[in-house]
Amino acid sequence: MSQVADSPPGIDLVSVDSQSPGREEYSTPAHPLELGLWIAGLDQEDSFDSLASSSSYSIASLEIDGGPVLSRQSEASILKRDGKLLGLGEYPNQNTVLIYGELINPDSLGPLSFQVTPHYFSKKSRFMDFSLDVQLDEGTFFDGVLDPRVRKFSQVIDSIDETGLFTLALGDREILAEYFLRPGDSLKIGLDLMESSVVFGGPDAAFYEVQYLLNRAKKEEKLNEPRKLMIGSANSLLADSTNDSLWKAANKIFGSRLDFQVFGKESLEEVLNGLLLGSKHLQKQLGILDSFQEELDPESYDLLKLEVYAKHYGPLVSTLYRFYYNELPIFLSPDEVQEYKAKTEAILMEMSEEEFRMDSKLISPAYLDLQLDRLTLLALIKGVDFGYLVEENFDGPLKDRILAGFLSANSKRYPDPERVLESLGSGISHSPWKERVKSLENSVALGLDMISLEGVDPEGKAWSSMNSFQNPRLYYFYFSTCPHSAHYFEDYLFPFWKEEGNAMGLDLIAVSIDQDQSLWIENLPLFSSTEIPNYRLSAASKSQFSSFYEVSGYPFTLLVDSDGKVRSFKIPASNYLDFESKMIALLEVITAKERITGVEVEAEEDSDGRME
Repeated sequence: MSQVADSPPGIDLVSVDSQSPGREEYSTPAHPLELGLWIAGLDQEDSFDSLASSSSYSIASLEIDGGPVLSRQSEASILKRDGKLLGLGEYPNQNTVLIYGELINPDSLGPLSFQVTPHYFSKKSRFMDFSLDVQLDEGTFFDGVLDPRVRKFSQVIDSIDETGLFTLALGDREILAEYFLRPGDSLKIGLDLMESSVVFGGPDAAFYEVQYLLNRAKKEEKLNEPRKLMIGSANSLLADSTNDSLWKAANKIFGSRLDFQVFGKESLEEVLNGLLLGSKHLQKQLGILDSFQEELDPESYDLLKLEVYAKHYGPLVSTLYRFYYNELPIFLSPDEVQEYKAKTEAILMEMSEEEFRMDSKLISPAYLDLQLDRLTLLALIKGVDFGYLVEENFDGPLKDRILAGFLSANSKRYPDPERVLESLGSGISHSPWKERVKSLENSVALGLDMISLEGVDPEGKAWSSMNSFQNPRLYYFYFSTCPHSAHYFEDYLFPFWKEEGNAMGLDLIAVSIDQDQSLWIENLPLFSSTEIPNYRLSAASKSQFSSFYEVSGYPFTLLVDSDGKVRSFKIPASNYLDFESKMIALLEVITAKERITGVEVEAEEDSDGRME
């Protein structure tokens, strides 16, 4: 890994769409007319010498096809931290990443941004994540950017203490999704969206190019494989003669194919064989990775190799756990069930023998996801507790990472998430996983103050959730394209408030997370009612709210008492009557506590009066 601010792109960027990985020229041809305009009226023998001696530019040489190349000292001034230019000598330390890029964007799809994940905790977790908006600038000729379509950017990403992840997005469109990002790296990115081209350059290009090629290999494999549709044995889709003839006709045409697979013993065997023959399916990806081995340090090579294996095994183990385990008795005899459980256990135990570096296991997202499903399935087969299995097989930071990952992904699924959090999280002592467990308390612990939220009402007037707490409040959060939200409000929340809640002193408040004000107003009758207060969260409050309460889906509710304390999160219910009984019970408890608190306050006032 290097920490060198390389010159703006002239040559030697790595082409990721080359048929063979290697160094290719990536330069912007000089435009004779532009060059002539720049030097018109100057003495050609000493015009560039005079420029080089000026305080604005320090020119090392003149590339024939790329214009003047700035010296290392001049380059430092284009690097930015927090939107400000870094001065001479202000190079970041080894915990930062330097990124220079050039973009051709014919569609203007939105602002460019880096979304950074310093530590991966679970698929839906955004804990510690942050986003950096990128400023795009025009070239100046002397920086080598001569194409008027090109916009350049420079970004410093600070405080990366170990390998994390980044996504480069253009508005809502992800250009590079979840790439590893190493501390101390210096990277060039060339993006030509007109030609759908992505190239990497700079001293650390190989690490990013190989990730691109590995991702492309997986997509190529997916493109070439038939699409599989799992059906039940009683499914009559192909029994219809029209469907059957359409399917057979489509399979005779060069292109994509659709395969049907009956859910049962044969499909189960296929999943197990995929686990047994993993390396055989990975030859192309491993070959790509091996071709870069001399350009990668051992730690990076090991991390990428672990990711390749875990991304293959992970979906297969997830399929066994989520789709097959509970259904085995449907298509297997009791003896066969035990036989397949033993076979699955042996395969899962053997998977743990693959040796990789500890640092790789502490970083790889795919490895953590694989271990969570693998250990959960083993716990079910063995009939033991998940935490016990982790304690028996892991220790130190890796044990903490797996336990924190499990809690991050699953704590809300339990009836008493606080107890689960205390049981599995109390022994976690290493950072950043102990901080992750602490943050999870916000999303499951009751009795804490609700965070302050801000937004606007339908007339555009400012609103704050902290204005007053005269009554208990049920906050209903939703977005205006979610049918589940409309159903939840229409069938549960609004009927309860009208029939019971309003009379019990409950305020029902609808809060939209829509970005578009007009979309919110237009759909308000479908997702809420004008009989209750309606607000739309600001972008800042939306980000804070979803992060603090670990919101991964909508609708989402918070029941808050008159003191602003959270008394319940989303109330699970099988039907309206179930929901009604649970809400009444919660409100009665809140009302009783408030009566007791009121009596205590009055008693204190009386006591103070007697003392006087």
